[in-house]
Amino acid sequence: MLELVLKTPIEELIPKLIEFNNTELISKIKPQLEHYKTIVYSDKELPIAKTDRATLNKLKDAIDDERKRIKKTYLQPYEKFEGQVKEIISLIDESTQTIDSQVKAFENKQKDEKRVKIVGFWNENIGDLKDLINIDKVFSDQWLNLGYTDKKWQEDIITFIAKVNQDLQVIASLGFKQEMHLKDYYLRTFDLAATLQEKTRLEESEKKLAELATKQAPEQPKPQEPSVTPTQADNELKQVDFRVWATKEQLQAIKEFLTQNQIKYGSVK
Repeated sequence: MLELVLKTPIEELIPKLIEFNNTELISKIKPQLEHYKTIVYSDKELPIAKTDRATLNKLKDAIDDERKRIKKTYLQPYEKFEGQVKEIISLIDESTQTIDSQVKAFENKQKDEKRVKIVGFWNENIGDLKDLINIDKVFSDQWLNLGYTDKKWQEDIITFIAKVNQDLQVIASLGFKQEMHLKDYYLRTFDLAATLQEKTRLEESEKKLAELATKQAPEQPKPQEPSVTPTQADNELKQVDFRVWATKEQLQAIKEFLTQNQIKYGSVK
């Protein structure tokens, strides 16, 4: 078994602490920086502000450039080691990719053969539902996994077909006038609960449409009573003689009625 054997003792690879005048730099820079925290430049001192900014940036760049130089030197041994290791890994990857392509081709062939087997079993057991359900609609990719045994996917198919037939019988037993619509809906969802909700929705919709139709129906015109035109005979005056027995107040009321209706009256002699 090949393996990477380190010839340099691991103890020697532990980097030494990089020492520099850290304390000295801080002690000298910090007081100056405190000065800049509180300084306020006037308009006339704008050139001085720009000069101070440039001085601080120059100091920062000088220190940071030194950090980068030391880092590069510090990492040189590791970067060389890393490049050598990656070269070996690349050689190994070339071979594994060649093998992997063959393994995948073999596995795909097995899956294709298994798919043919599954479709055949489906066609043998689907019965009257063959023209209504396409296996591609319910096919599960896990059936093709090598670890998913023939017994498992066969049980899945048998259970599914039995459930569909049972659910369709439930729908038929409802006696719903739009039974075909419900069955079509179910065969698109395979969800009996959702199909029953669809039935409720259709019933409510039909009820509302019926109410709307009733409200929008035109009212039948009421038969008109024939108008009576007064004839000349009706306008002719007729004389009727009669007697009444009434109190004084009642006689006054009769008189007022005759007067208001323009009825001619007089005493009988």
